[in-house]
Amino acid sequence: MADDLKYLRALLTSDSAVISELYQDTLPKVKKFVIQNKGSVQDAEDIFQKALVQIAVRYKKNPFSINSSFKAFLFTACKNLWRRELNKSSHWVTNDIEEEQFYIKNEDAHVLLEQERLELFQAALEA
Repeated sequence: MADDLKYLRALLTSDSAVISELYQDTLPKVKKFVIQNKGSVQDAEDIFQKALVQIAVRYKKNPFSINSSFKAFLFTACKNLWRRELNKSSHWVTNDIEEEQFYIKNEDAHVLLEQERLELFQAALEA
């Protein structure tokens, strides 16, 4: 998928035009999901940025292919990050498709490790 590679390369090279397209197309959906699930606009923006960084870091470390569209992949990454945030604070998450509520009970150790790596990476970038 050529578009997927375009977006991945844009993240690695900080191509502001392409990244801006991602913000314009995908951020509104992320905001809607986060707000429906006990979050704020600021939470949504933070999660979106975190997902972009996480995807870029993972791709740079070990290139991968995406089986869906990049924007769908990004949205799913945002949803998963927000669910983890809610899990940390023991909130319920509303399924945006069926509007049923479910509780995320089990956290995969690998996911926690990846999140810690992301936070360390972000801290190193800010230093």
